[in-house]
Parts: sequence; structure tokens; C-alpha cells
Amino acid sequence: MLPPPPPPPSPRSGSCKDQIIHIPSLAAALVKLNIKISVEDLMKAVHEEDEARRAKLNEEAERALLSKLTPQPDEGVSGPARSNLLAKERRRRLMDLTREEFPEGKVPKIF
Repeated sequence: MLPPPPPPPSPRSGSCKDQIIHIPSLAAALVKLNIKISVEDLMKAVHEEDEARRAKLNEEAERALLSKLTPQPDEGVSGPARSNLLAKERRRRLMDLTREEFPEGKVPKIF
């Protein structure tokens, strides 16, 4: 007797990783399709693919964060004009941080 078919995917699961795969039914499907790959090799390949995708997404997120934090002056500008642009960018970021920390614009006196 064959095991029951896997349950249909739930409406809230948007990806294949949330779905349950029964190994006996997968093995039976591979045999029926005349595919000569072991289930272990197939699962290993799927796992490696998922890990590679996850690493790529983490790397892209980190790169986006670093590029967001790095000032991006005009590339065609050099010399004193470039340092002036960098100084303006630093001052702008400092003013943004000051506005976040002191929304009322009043800096408390420490001493």
C-alpha cells in the first residue's frame, strides 16, 4: 500500500520551503519518471541551493547597507571641490543625527 499523497500547500505558504515532502512519495515519483537520482542526493542538492541563495541575499543586503552608509559624492569632482562635498555630506549626516536625538532642538547642558 502506498502512503497517502502529501497535503496540499496551505494558502499562506508562499514558497516551496514551507511545503512538506514525503520521502517515500518522492522516491516513488522519481522511479515513475525513470530518474536515476537517489533521494539523498536530491535533498543534498536542494539544501546546497538554498544555502547559496541565502548567502547571496545576505551579501546583497550587507552591500546595500554599506553603500547607503558611505557618502557618494559626484565621481567627476576631484581636489578641493571633492573634499568640500564630503564635508557637506558629513555635516548633513551630523545634523540628521542631532535632529533624531534632540527633536525639540534643545541640547541639555551637562555641566
